[in-house]
Amino acid sequence: MKLIASFVQMALLVLSILLLCSIANAAPASGQGDQDSNLNILTSLPNGYTISPLRITGTIDGVSLNHTGSIQEIFSKLAAENPSLVIPEVNTTSNHPSSHSLIERNKRNTECFPIPGTNWPKADSNCIWEGIDYLRKGAPFCWVNAHTCARISCSWNSAIYLCSDYGATWGHSCKYISGYAEDLIHSCTETNIGASWTGGREFDTDNYSVYVMSDRC
Repeated sequence: MKLIASFVQMALLVLSILLLCSIANAAPASGQGDQDSNLNILTSLPNGYTISPLRITGTIDGVSLNHTGSIQEIFSKLAAENPSLVIPEVNTTSNHPSSHSLIERNKRNTECFPIPGTNWPKADSNCIWEGIDYLRKGAPFCWVNAHTCARISCSWNSAIYLCSDYGATWGHSCKYISGYAEDLIHSCTETNIGASWTGGREFDTDNYSVYVMSDRC
Protein backbone atom coordinates (compact mmCIF):
# COMPACT_ATOMS: atom_id res chain seq x y z
CA MET A 1 0.00 0.00 0.00
CA LYS A 2 2.85 2.42 0.77
CA LEU A 3 4.28 1.81 -2.70
CA ILE A 4 0.91 2.59 -4.32
CA ALA A 5 0.49 5.73 -2.21
CA SER A 6 3.98 6.91 -3.16
CA PHE A 7 3.25 6.29 -6.84
CA VAL A 8 -0.01 8.26 -6.64
CA GLN A 9 1.73 11.11 -4.83
CA MET A 10 4.46 11.27 -7.47
CA ALA A 11 1.89 11.13 -10.30
CA LEU A 12 -0.06 14.04 -8.79
CA LEU A 13 3.16 16.05 -8.40
CA VAL A 14 4.14 15.49 -12.03
CA LEU A 15 0.62 16.40 -13.19
CA SER A 16 0.67 19.67 -11.21
CA ILE A 17 4.04 20.61 -12.75
CA LEU A 18 2.81 19.82 -16.26
CA LEU A 19 -0.35 21.88 -15.81
CA LEU A 20 1.43 24.88 -14.32
CA CYS A 21 4.17 25.10 -16.92
CA SER A 22 1.92 24.24 -19.88
CA ILE A 23 -0.60 26.92 -18.91
CA ALA A 24 2.12 29.52 -18.53
CA ASN A 25 3.74 28.57 -21.83
CA ALA A 26 0.43 28.94 -23.63
CA ALA A 27 0.59 32.73 -23.25
CA PRO A 28 3.59 34.20 -25.14
CA ALA A 29 5.32 37.27 -23.78
CA SER A 30 6.19 40.24 -25.90
CA GLY A 31 8.83 39.16 -28.41
CA GLN A 32 8.34 35.45 -27.65
CA GLY A 33 6.38 34.60 -30.79
CA ASP A 34 9.44 33.39 -32.74
CA GLN A 35 11.02 31.75 -29.69
CA ASP A 36 11.11 28.21 -31.07
CA SER A 37 13.37 29.25 -33.94
CA ASN A 38 15.94 30.58 -31.45
CA LEU A 39 16.15 27.57 -29.12
CA ASN A 40 19.35 25.58 -28.59
CA ILE A 41 21.43 28.67 -29.29
CA LEU A 42 23.70 28.64 -26.24
CA THR A 43 26.03 26.31 -28.17
CA SER A 44 27.42 29.43 -29.85
CA LEU A 45 27.85 31.38 -26.64
CA PRO A 46 29.99 32.57 -24.94
CA ASN A 47 32.78 32.79 -27.50
CA GLY A 48 35.46 30.16 -26.90
CA TYR A 49 33.17 27.92 -24.85
CA THR A 50 31.69 24.54 -25.68
CA ILE A 51 28.73 22.66 -24.21
CA SER A 52 29.49 19.79 -21.83
CA PRO A 53 27.17 17.61 -19.74
CA LEU A 54 26.62 18.51 -16.11
CA ARG A 55 27.92 16.01 -13.56
CA ILE A 56 26.35 15.88 -10.12
CA THR A 57 27.84 14.24 -7.02
CA GLY A 58 26.68 14.03 -3.43
CA THR A 59 23.65 12.39 -1.83
CA ILE A 60 19.85 12.60 -1.92
CA ASP A 61 17.89 10.66 0.69
CA GLY A 62 21.06 8.72 1.49
CA VAL A 63 21.61 7.64 -2.13
CA SER A 64 25.01 8.46 -3.61
CA LEU A 65 25.13 10.55 -6.78
CA ASN A 66 27.62 10.43 -9.62
CA HIS A 67 25.43 11.14 -12.62
CA THR A 68 25.42 13.30 -15.74
CA GLY A 69 22.54 15.25 -17.27
CA SER A 70 20.21 18.01 -16.16
CA ILE A 71 18.91 17.83 -12.61
CA GLN A 72 15.54 16.60 -13.93
CA GLU A 73 17.20 13.83 -15.96
CA ILE A 74 19.26 12.81 -12.95
CA PHE A 75 16.23 12.64 -10.67
CA SER A 76 14.54 10.41 -13.25
CA LYS A 77 17.60 8.13 -13.36
CA LEU A 78 17.71 7.96 -9.56
CA ALA A 79 14.05 6.95 -9.36
CA ALA A 80 14.63 4.17 -11.91
CA GLU A 81 17.76 2.91 -10.12
CA ASN A 82 16.29 3.16 -6.62
CA PRO A 83 12.54 2.42 -6.59
CA SER A 84 12.36 3.03 -2.83
CA LEU A 85 14.02 6.45 -3.07
CA VAL A 86 11.95 9.25 -1.58
CA ILE A 87 12.42 12.21 -3.91
CA PRO A 88 11.60 15.44 -2.05
CA GLU A 89 8.55 17.36 -3.21
CA VAL A 90 9.28 20.12 -5.69
CA ASN A 91 7.76 23.56 -5.38
CA THR A 92 6.36 24.90 -8.65
CA THR A 93 5.81 28.50 -7.52
CA SER A 94 7.84 31.26 -5.94
CA ASN A 95 6.08 30.75 -2.58
CA HIS A 96 9.08 29.37 -0.78
CA PRO A 97 11.92 30.88 1.28
CA SER A 98 14.52 32.88 -0.58
CA SER A 99 18.14 31.73 -0.42
CA HIS A 100 19.41 35.31 -0.42
CA SER A 101 19.80 35.47 3.36
CA LEU A 102 21.44 32.03 3.50
CA ILE A 103 24.14 32.23 0.86
CA GLU A 104 26.84 34.86 0.38
CA ARG A 105 27.85 35.29 -3.25
CA ASN A 106 30.55 37.27 -5.05
CA LYS A 107 28.32 38.67 -7.77
CA ARG A 108 30.00 40.84 -10.36
CA ASN A 109 27.07 42.02 -12.46
CA THR A 110 23.70 41.00 -13.89
CA GLU A 111 22.49 41.51 -17.46
CA CYS A 112 18.86 41.07 -18.49
CA PHE A 113 17.64 40.11 -21.96
CA PRO A 114 17.59 41.53 -24.53
CA ILE A 115 21.37 41.91 -24.67
CA PRO A 116 22.69 43.81 -27.71
CA GLY A 117 24.00 41.48 -30.42
CA THR A 118 22.04 38.44 -29.18
CA ASN A 119 18.60 36.94 -29.79
CA TRP A 120 18.43 34.79 -26.65
CA PRO A 121 14.77 34.07 -25.76
CA LYS A 122 13.34 34.32 -22.27
CA ALA A 123 12.21 31.33 -20.22
CA ASP A 124 8.99 30.66 -18.35
CA SER A 125 9.60 31.92 -14.81
CA ASN A 126 7.46 29.24 -13.12
CA CYS A 127 9.44 26.47 -14.81
CA ILE A 128 12.71 28.13 -13.76
CA TRP A 129 11.42 28.13 -10.17
CA GLU A 130 10.83 24.40 -10.58
CA GLY A 131 14.45 23.93 -11.65
CA ILE A 132 15.67 26.01 -8.71
CA ASP A 133 13.74 23.82 -6.29
CA TYR A 134 15.17 20.64 -7.84
CA LEU A 135 18.69 22.03 -7.37
CA ARG A 136 18.01 22.65 -3.68
CA LYS A 137 17.04 19.07 -2.84
CA GLY A 138 19.59 17.07 -0.88
CA ALA A 139 23.21 18.23 -0.85
CA PRO A 140 24.52 17.69 -4.40
CA PHE A 141 27.49 19.36 -6.08
CA CYS A 142 27.27 20.58 -9.69
CA TRP A 143 30.44 20.03 -11.76
CA VAL A 144 31.34 21.63 -15.10
CA ASN A 145 34.39 21.07 -17.31
CA ALA A 146 36.99 23.76 -18.04
CA HIS A 147 35.81 26.56 -20.35
CA THR A 148 32.42 24.94 -20.93
CA CYS A 149 28.75 25.58 -20.24
CA ALA A 150 26.57 22.84 -18.73
CA ARG A 151 22.78 22.80 -18.74
CA ILE A 152 22.00 22.18 -15.09
CA SER A 153 18.20 22.34 -15.41
CA CYS A 154 15.68 22.19 -18.24
CA SER A 155 11.92 21.62 -18.34
CA TRP A 156 9.28 22.90 -20.74
CA ASN A 157 11.96 24.69 -22.80
CA SER A 158 13.09 26.69 -19.76
CA ALA A 159 16.75 26.21 -18.90
CA ILE A 160 19.46 27.17 -16.42
CA TYR A 161 23.08 27.02 -17.60
CA LEU A 162 26.32 27.13 -15.62
CA CYS A 163 29.39 28.37 -17.51
CA SER A 164 32.92 28.11 -16.12
CA ASP A 165 36.06 30.05 -17.03
CA TYR A 166 38.27 27.85 -14.86
CA GLY A 167 41.17 25.98 -16.45
CA ALA A 168 40.10 22.71 -14.85
CA THR A 169 36.91 20.87 -13.89
CA TRP A 170 35.15 22.93 -11.25
CA GLY A 171 32.23 22.31 -8.92
CA HIS A 172 30.08 24.05 -6.36
CA SER A 173 26.97 23.37 -4.30
CA CYS A 174 23.96 23.12 -6.62
CA LYS A 175 21.94 25.02 -4.01
CA TYR A 176 24.50 27.82 -4.10
CA ILE A 177 24.34 27.99 -7.91
CA SER A 178 20.53 28.01 -7.87
CA GLY A 179 20.67 31.34 -6.05
CA TYR A 180 21.93 33.03 -9.21
CA ALA A 181 18.90 31.83 -11.16
CA GLU A 182 16.73 33.20 -8.37
CA ASP A 183 18.54 36.55 -8.64
CA LEU A 184 17.71 36.63 -12.35
CA ILE A 185 14.03 35.95 -11.63
CA HIS A 186 13.98 38.87 -9.21
CA SER A 187 15.87 41.20 -11.55
CA CYS A 188 14.93 40.15 -15.10
CA THR A 189 11.26 39.09 -15.12
CA GLU A 190 8.43 40.60 -17.13
CA THR A 191 4.75 39.66 -16.97
CA ASN A 192 2.51 39.51 -20.01
CA ILE A 193 -1.07 38.18 -20.28
CA GLY A 194 -0.78 36.46 -16.91
CA ALA A 195 2.52 34.71 -17.66
CA SER A 196 5.97 35.61 -16.35
CA TRP A 197 9.14 35.37 -18.43
CA THR A 198 12.78 35.61 -17.33
CA GLY A 199 15.99 35.90 -19.30
CA GLY A 200 19.46 37.03 -18.32
CA ARG A 201 22.90 36.13 -17.02
CA GLU A 202 24.75 36.79 -13.79
CA PHE A 203 28.52 36.76 -13.40
CA ASP A 204 30.64 35.89 -10.39
CA THR A 205 34.12 37.17 -9.52
CA ASP A 206 35.21 33.51 -9.22
CA ASN A 207 35.13 33.13 -13.01
CA TYR A 208 31.77 31.53 -13.64
CA SER A 209 28.33 32.70 -14.74
CA VAL A 210 24.73 31.49 -14.69
CA TYR A 211 22.26 31.94 -17.57
CA VAL A 212 18.45 31.66 -17.61
CA MET A 213 16.86 31.32 -21.06
CA SER A 214 14.59 29.23 -23.23
CA ASP A 215 16.22 26.13 -24.66
CA ARG A 216 14.79 23.01 -26.22
CA CYS A 217 14.57 20.28 -23.58
